[in-house]
Amino acid sequence: MIDKMLKVVIWIIEITPSLYKNRLRKKILLRLLQDNKYKWRKLKILTERTGTTEQECRGLLTEIKARGSKNEQSGEEIWGLIERVGV
Repeated sequence: MIDKMLKVVIWIIEITPSLYKNRLRKKILLRLLQDNKYKWRKLKILTERTGTTEQECRGLLTEIKARGSKNEQSGEEIWGLIERVGV
């Protein structure tokens, strides 16, 4: 019984920093995507500002209700909040 409780405590200690870090990253993404200067932001910029990989960033972006698209001129992947850019 103590062994199981110890495993749970260790798991909580290990996962807590990443949960906190992801919450901060989501706040950064929201600030970037709510900036009135930009309706869309390049994925490259979003990953640089949050310190995430492209895949991690995409996951966080979908959690904050953003959607991706492709810039027709440059071909770069871009993201915007659904409430601002539509579905």
